[in-house]
Order: sequence, then structure tokens, then C-alpha cells
Amino acid sequence: MLNRSKAGEPLEGQVPVGAQGTTFYRFEYPPQFSKAALWDKGVEPHVSECPLGMLHRGVGGRSTPLKIVIRTKRVDDIIWTVYSECILQNHVFEIFLKEGLTGFTVRPVPWRSDRKDLVPPVGPLRELVVTGWGGFARADSGMRLKKNYPCCGRLIYRDVAKPSEVVDPEQWDGSDFFIVWPLPKLIFISERVKEVLARHRLKGFEIQPPFKYPLGSGEIAPGRLSRYFPLDRAKELAKGQDIV
Repeated sequence: MLNRSKAGEPLEGQVPVGAQGTTFYRFEYPPQFSKAALWDKGVEPHVSECPLGMLHRGVGGRSTPLKIVIRTKRVDDIIWTVYSECILQNHVFEIFLKEGLTGFTVRPVPWRSDRKDLVPPVGPLRELVVTGWGGFARADSGMRLKKNYPCCGRLIYRDVAKPSEVVDPEQWDGSDFFIVWPLPKLIFISERVKEVLARHRLKGFEIQPPFKYPLGSGEIAPGRLSRYFPLDRAKELAKGQDIV
């Protein structure tokens, strides 16, 4: 994977984060839940149980490959599921490759639809899998590890208190798509991705400042780092912390 050393210059009205004008954004689904794709039959959530029978049960992500049911007549360039998985139409994937965007890989996504009036997507669909690394949330954000249960490895983090302080440019590996720990389900992007999306007039997403508000739950339970990266890579990124 190739990494870029910097993103583009920030645009007027956006929220700069970090040194030398580096700007980051959050890439997410638009507020149209009725357009989101559903999980198809056979897709199962990832469930972790405490071996001691403690109330540490966690549910999040998937334990099986993604398959979707399209609910709309037409689909946008970028499709999201009800669980916020990001799916690229074939032409979007080709644009990302041609533009040299970094920090992601893809997985094939079988799909079906019960609509007789469906205008089907052209070519295969692919799930966007983020591989870029933005490091750990800055200490100034207020996010910190509260509990690491030795019985089952469940991690509990305190929620963000200062949203603007989450991303630390010094830890960012330069990838265009990246995650920040312990927020692995949120997709962060560089200015370069924002520019590519706008220039190609792609639809089906929103771009927000890294955070407009705290997550609000008070606690975050992201699972272990090895759920999101290969084991060797997770050990490298953990920097000795017991979070793999």
C-alpha cells in the first residue's frame, strides 16, 4: 500500500485539524435510511461472549461475508447498509484506483433485489475496507481506556469529550482512507478524497468535519484491534498495548 505524506489545502468553512493546514473529514452515509441496503439471509453479526458468564456480551460487525438486498429502484454511486458498511459501484472503484487513493482494499458484495423496476448497478459491487491508520485518539479529546476485562478481552473506552481533538496528524500514516482507534467503524478521509468525490460528481454520501458532536453514549466498546487488521499488523499498531 502506498501512503501519501499530506492532504490538500483546507477549503473555506471546513474544520482544519492539525499542523500545516492538514484537513481531515468524516465519510458517512446520507440521512436517508430508506435507501440503505439490508443484510441478506445468511449474514450474521459478530457476537462475543464472556467465558465466565459475565455480562460482557458484545455484538458488532459481522462474522460472515457481506451480502445485501437493494431496496431502491436506483442505487447511488456509493451505497450504504443499515449498519453503515460502505459499498462502491464498479465505476467508483475504478475511479479510486485511477486517482491513486490509498488506505483501502475491497471485498466482493453479492446482491439481490425483489423490485421488478430495479435499474441494476453496472458491474460488481465491492465493500470498502479501510486499511489506513490514523493512530489513537488524542488524549486531549478525553477518550481513554476505562476497562480491559481479562476474562474475555472486552475493551471499554470513555466517549469523546472534545470532538475537534480526536485526530492526531502526527500519528496519521498518510493514507487517504483511515480509522482512528477506538473508533474503527468511522471512516476518516483526507482532503484528496473529498476533491476526487467532488470532481467526479459522485453521489450517495456525506462529508462532515471529524466530529460535530460527542458520540453521546458515554462509553465505546470497539472490540479488539485484530478484528480490523491482520494479527501481525494489529500487534504493530498496538505499540505494546493489550488491545490486540
